Amino acid sequence: MSSFLNQTGINIKEHQDPNSVQEWADYRVNVITSLVNEIAKIVNSNGKRISANVYPGPWQSTRQTRQKCDDWDLDMVFPMIYTEVFQRDVNWIGAQTGEGIAVLNEKHRTTKLYTGLQANQMNDEDFKKGVDLAYENGAYGISVFTLNTINSEKFEILRNETKNFIEKKSNETRPT
Repeated sequence: MSSFLNQTGINIKEHQDPNSVQEWADYRVNVITSLVNEIAKIVNSNGKRISANVYPGPWQSTRQTRQKCDDWDLDMVFPMIYTEVFQRDVNWIGAQTGEGIAVLNEKHRTTKLYTGLQANQMNDEDFKKGVDLAYENGAYGISVFTLNTINSEKFEILRNETKNFIEKKSNETRPT
């Protein structure tokens, strides 16, 4: 907190609701971003790749958890687009995936986005739709929480929809 006070002249301890102070929010975002990027530099310099599981949607993750992952030097990002946790319908998966992809593209990031789904909280029909929506909105792949809770039906859905996505992408890039 002394670093924040030195940079801004604001004593955050004097504020009844520190979260309402925009400079404090920005400071925390910047500290987390700097730390992640320092770690990423070390990891990448050793020939390794780095990823993070983050809150869904660039705006939501920045505002609620100070995770401005679209400014992080990551190889992969796994937004946790858990419909049950956030009390959203399955269409939200596509919207959040698309928002994340748009922001990464806008910033010319090479970070790959894998949509995170909480499979054990979804029926098979919603899971299939969620996987399809993620791929349709630019996801590079799907991350499942937690894999040991996925049933055989969902595993087959994931296998088939991923195969269909790969074939579709392959056909799109083939010369005619």
